[in-house]
Amino acid sequence: MEVLSSIGGWIWTNLCSDAAVFMMILVLVGQILARRTVMESIGGAIKCYIGYQVYTVATGGLSSTFRPILYALKDVFGVSITVNDSYYGLATMQTMFNDMGGNAGLQGMILGIAFGLMILFALFKRITKIRTLVVQGHILANNALRALMICFMLYPFMPTYQLVIFAAFFFAIRFAVFSNLTVEAAQDLTNGVGMAVGHTQMIGDRIAWEIGRFIEKRSLKKTGKKPHRLDDIEFPKWLNIFNDIYVACFIVMFVFFGIVMLILGKENLMTIDSSLTESKDFFMYIFATSMKFPIYLVILFTGMRMFVAEIMIGFEGLSQRVLHGTLPALDCAAFYGFVSNPNVITVGFLSGTLVMILCTLIGVIFNFPIIVMMGFTQMMFDNATMGIFGHHRGGVKGLLISAGLCGFVDTMGGALVAFFLGTYKYFGVASQFDESISLGTLGAICKIGPVGMIIMLVIIALIPQIQYALYKDKESYFLVASDYEKYKERQEKLMLEEK
Repeated sequence: MEVLSSIGGWIWTNLCSDAAVFMMILVLVGQILARRTVMESIGGAIKCYIGYQVYTVATGGLSSTFRPILYALKDVFGVSITVNDSYYGLATMQTMFNDMGGNAGLQGMILGIAFGLMILFALFKRITKIRTLVVQGHILANNALRALMICFMLYPFMPTYQLVIFAAFFFAIRFAVFSNLTVEAAQDLTNGVGMAVGHTQMIGDRIAWEIGRFIEKRSLKKTGKKPHRLDDIEFPKWLNIFNDIYVACFIVMFVFFGIVMLILGKENLMTIDSSLTESKDFFMYIFATSMKFPIYLVILFTGMRMFVAEIMIGFEGLSQRVLHGTLPALDCAAFYGFVSNPNVITVGFLSGTLVMILCTLIGVIFNFPIIVMMGFTQMMFDNATMGIFGHHRGGVKGLLISAGLCGFVDTMGGALVAFFLGTYKYFGVASQFDESISLGTLGAICKIGPVGMIIMLVIIALIPQIQYALYKDKESYFLVASDYEKYKERQEKLMLEEK
């Protein structure tokens, strides 16, 4: 018995408790099941391990670069700023998680269980009404860790096996339901290419599309014409600079943190950063510090692409063989190629960012208990993605309203999430639109205990049932995912019958 216990302890300590190792094993098994050769599978597993370790280096670098500046703001001016960003925020949440005694190695288990649950939801779609499967590797990996940390922060007293099960269901139900929300919007935008959104602003994409449809119907009723589109407006060419994610990232962070560092002053920053000396030019210091953000993004995306590519081989092979009539839910950036004018992405990013800045300034002026400053990731991907869905039907008005709504929800909802989880004490939170909406509104229920989270998940699980109930032609609910041309024919027939 002692031998078995020792073996079990070694496996837990060295394999299960190390996220990189567990994910390497997960990839190895997944790729063998996907009928790759043993040597190819071993190579893929090794690349997954390397990529994941590179990714963790980047998240650690983001955290170590900007946290001292936030501490300095609090010490010098008494202003506590919480940065809401997918990667910086995730790194700060992980610091809090580690300080509380959390075990990040459980991430891999949660990822495996949650993906299995999502396959079951899609397999029994006639019961669950789920028509999607999230297969975007970095979204699965990041949010498995996020689900683990959220559940642990809410219920640190929970035994390990219960924590794993809770986090897996928390992850699987939300992502299955929220990606399912995007089916009609994604198929409409792409004219039935056959994919849904599997990112972190899926609720927002559906809301933006509905806003666009409302504006379109109203415009057609009033004027007989569709809403004015961005394609009809000529923009200055210099705006193209924002089309490059790394350049745009530097510009935004240089302006944001450049202003913060100027306000703090060189003398104060010298006390928290030994690399800044009296002889060093302050402007060049600000430039170099701000440049670290896109540099770490390059490292982060490099590592991410390595382990995501290997994860997806195993996951996609399984999903293609087992599931039929199910749409793969992919990264929001997969939809950017379906925009008629690239300025839609740029304007969505910039207009939403302006609202985010305004919300932060309002928080400072009125001394909110938690003041949120948005990181670049949400500025770019949440704002731009909701913008393209709003613009598709609603034109310029749909774009601006959708991006503006995103800016408001990500900032104010992110503050609520930081409060519910307590991560504002560490000056960071990773709360994109879906989390800002779901946890921002239902987080209070979760605080009453595990029963509260169960109530929240039941409420979320009912959403596809409500979607299905609202369909007049029930078969069309599944046709929109399995045969978009037939779906359009049936919808046109229904509209003619109603007239």
